Amino acid sequence: MSVKNKSRSRKGQSRTEPPQNRARNPMANVTIRRLRMLQAVARLGNYTHAAQEANIAQASAYLQIKHLEEAVGHKLMEKKDRCIVPTEVGAKMLEAANDILSRLDQLRDDIDALNQTVSGALDVAVVTSARYFMPHYLGQFIERYPNVQPRLRVTNRSGIINALAEQEHEIYVMGQIPEGLNVDAKPFRDNIIEIVARPSHPLASEKNIPLERLVKERFLVRERGSGTRIAIDQLMAKKQLSIKPYMELGSGDAVKQGVIAGLGIAAISRHSLKLELETNTLTTLDVKGFPLRRKWYVVHRRDRQLSRAGQFFLEFLLNNSEIEL
Repeated sequence: MSVKNKSRSRKGQSRTEPPQNRARNPMANVTIRRLRMLQAVARLGNYTHAAQEANIAQASAYLQIKHLEEAVGHKLMEKKDRCIVPTEVGAKMLEAANDILSRLDQLRDDIDALNQTVSGALDVAVVTSARYFMPHYLGQFIERYPNVQPRLRVTNRSGIINALAEQEHEIYVMGQIPEGLNVDAKPFRDNIIEIVARPSHPLASEKNIPLERLVKERFLVRERGSGTRIAIDQLMAKKQLSIKPYMELGSGDAVKQGVIAGLGIAAISRHSLKLELETNTLTTLDVKGFPLRRKWYVVHRRDRQLSRAGQFFLEFLLNNSEIEL
């Protein structure tokens, strides 16, 4: 090789650094997908539920957080009292993730507004009794706005109130408005509560049954704090009566099965009774003051701006209150 060619070769080498000497940017591993996983793990408290929510394997969820930890050089999550929580650095990372993702969501909403479209995530949480009708609302809403990605969480009233306090979701549906929280609540659908028994129950053939007679029956009830139980207790208190629970059960389906099995009678929202009434496995009792008419409320935090998808879904609920189920 000539001196001239060697000189050119050396010049070329000076312009192109070997890969191992290049400055590495650790934040390149901080991706939007990983930031959303950080949010999910922090919100749900474990990798299993976060993975299920994202429809990925638990190992993949754990690996995404591991990549973030490698990027920042610190542990982000730790186990505490059977729950996965952010470390001090993790809390800072989560704060940044919330800011970044919120800004990106706002940008998407701004673009949608310019394009006159609706897209993005729609995060809805409902109490257990509302799960019988909320999928119908979501289905029709998605038919109208197919670019929206809905997520529906079903939990009891206590879970809904905790989620509201922690601002875990965007839209909530419940039968009793919680006190002490900065929320906006609007009624959008009737919540009709019936007293039910199995068809062979002695009261099934009676008419105009007084409440005083009813409270002598074996009552199956939901856990304390459930919306239906609160409504019944309030009604009885006005009449200076009270129900002594025969069995306390943790879900509406468990209550229904108990009634079908002949363990007692119960107060249940009509929305969850369609199949049982059609198949004659349950019957409604003719009780004074019943059916009890309440309201379903759509609720959101006043101190959290709704996304464009959330705003459109709120309006959809209010404008289609009695959608056919």
